[in-house]
Amino acid sequence: MEKKNKAILIYRDISKHEKDYILELTKDPENDYDIYLTDAFIIDELKEKGLRFIKLSEDKRSKINSNIFNAIIDFGEININGKPLADIFKIENMSFWHYYKFRIYFFIRNAYFEIELLKQHLENYKHIEVFSENAGWNYYKSDSKSIKLHFTKRKTEKYNYYTIFRYLIFFLLRSFSGIFQLKKLKKSKYIIIDHAIKQTILDLNSLEPKKGNYNLEYLFDKLDDDFIILDEKDFPKLKGKSKFFNIDFTLFPKRKILYAEIILLSGLLSGKIRTQTKELDKKLKKKFNEVSNIKFNIENEFIFSYFKSIKPNKLLIFKYLAYNKFFTKFSNIKSISSIDENSPRIKTIFDAAKKNGITTYGIQHGTIHSLHPSYIFSANDTLRKPFPEYNIIWGRYWKKILIEKCHFPEDSLIIAGQIRTDIITKLLKTKLDSTDINPEGKKIIMYASQFQRDENLREKAALDLFHSVKDLDDYQLIIKLHPSEKNEFNYYHRLAKLSGCSNYKILYYYDLYKLIALSEIIVTCFSTVGTEAIYFHKPLIIIDHLNQDLQGYKKAGVAFQATTREEIKKIINHLNQKEIGIDKLKYKNFIDKYAYKIDGKVANRIIQIIKSYSNK
Repeated sequence: MEKKNKAILIYRDISKHEKDYILELTKDPENDYDIYLTDAFIIDELKEKGLRFIKLSEDKRSKINSNIFNAIIDFGEININGKPLADIFKIENMSFWHYYKFRIYFFIRNAYFEIELLKQHLENYKHIEVFSENAGWNYYKSDSKSIKLHFTKRKTEKYNYYTIFRYLIFFLLRSFSGIFQLKKLKKSKYIIIDHAIKQTILDLNSLEPKKGNYNLEYLFDKLDDDFIILDEKDFPKLKGKSKFFNIDFTLFPKRKILYAEIILLSGLLSGKIRTQTKELDKKLKKKFNEVSNIKFNIENEFIFSYFKSIKPNKLLIFKYLAYNKFFTKFSNIKSISSIDENSPRIKTIFDAAKKNGITTYGIQHGTIHSLHPSYIFSANDTLRKPFPEYNIIWGRYWKKILIEKCHFPEDSLIIAGQIRTDIITKLLKTKLDSTDINPEGKKIIMYASQFQRDENLREKAALDLFHSVKDLDDYQLIIKLHPSEKNEFNYYHRLAKLSGCSNYKILYYYDLYKLIALSEIIVTCFSTVGTEAIYFHKPLIIIDHLNQDLQGYKKAGVAFQATTREEIKKIINHLNQKEIGIDKLKYKNFIDKYAYKIDGKVANRIIQIIKSYSNK
């Protein structure tokens, strides 16, 4: 096939100068440029040029994902003078390779996504201009002279003194409050870290909306006096236009809380810790310089180059030393627990705790899979033990993955269930008022939306559902927008109008669990919301035009699969007439596999686990 003339690939925001340059290139019709963009960037000035959006096929993405992931895992085991890299970059109790491999994986993978897209277009075009900011292009060796790369580094941002000032006030106020909270710490044995951005959730007792920790709030509600919550806020970005909004907080909280700033302030005031921080930072830099002399292949050179460029090392060292000082002083602390336990932010705290003989617990807060860099470790990592001593997980399915795919020791995994589900039993026993969203008292069908890569399938699913319910006078369809579709109200209004559907409502700011409890039927394509529908023992319909059963709901016998508009309507009618219903045994087996029990007692089990295992 004869190659086309020219193409432009745009992977990043472009400057006004670059826009003018592209417009100038495309003025001459003989140039015949095709312009491609990733879906992250919309450039209005170029719309009339017939922009095309580009994405890799799922097969290509999957292959790159797998290859890069294996390369990242293998990189830590590269032997340099008789020592694996993962061990070379361990200082004190801090393993910097394990701090950053999650971040490195995503950066390298995204770079190779861009490179693969270019390779595909080289097969069809004689000349390609590429606009990118990804440093991966330095490691793409091409003999082709038909590529012109417009590479730009991110601009160096200036310090935002307004943000710095606000954070300083915040830091000092919380440190002052922390002085008084330290007295409560002396009587505590177990720490739970709260570092989440607060979201709107339902109060476990009143079922009224409130701000809280989406994953751990119901655990916090049941803690006794042996526990204290360590309220740990992340450092804000001090450069650029970002703003710091955490200035609003309670100086003297009602709960038994310790503000983490007092620990960091104690570290800042210690001359010994400041000196140690500088010394360990120099030691780490020396290690990077020594390894820089090693000849790697292109892929590993890219990995190491990015690893070396990551700069919050000094901050992590300081944080580790400050917490080490803290744990040394408060020897009454027996354990510390957290979600997101494999992130550098929490890992530094856990590493300091381990050094002081304090038991560490990771609490599962999301799904785990065989390409999740936060959970996948090498076989040798089992001996290094970079993960918490114990991991409290949802169900036996996750335990199997962690043992077989992630190299977690079996005796470190404890099944307790999912904390968030503790409210389900109460919701199901309570007569809920739905007049705010359903004033006519109709039966509710909830559609859990999601942003699909295939726009045609996304639109077809919504249209088919609108058509299926528009004549059902006793039903109200509620579209529950996915977080990625927060601004898509008009999209669904347009499709509803196109289908002639009027018995619907679109919601974003409404508690998902309450909405499921109010609903008669849950509909989705492949959203994990389907899992929560099963937890509530609600009928689940999956719209699956390609017959893929991506989440395995049909295979498990917990969902009705609809591949056409007619099938959706038929299933709804059969459910309405009670001609079909859920398979209670299959629902029970599914829950046992993925969530252990929905009994309102997960938080109680976790408290007992922490107490019993910490006292061994």
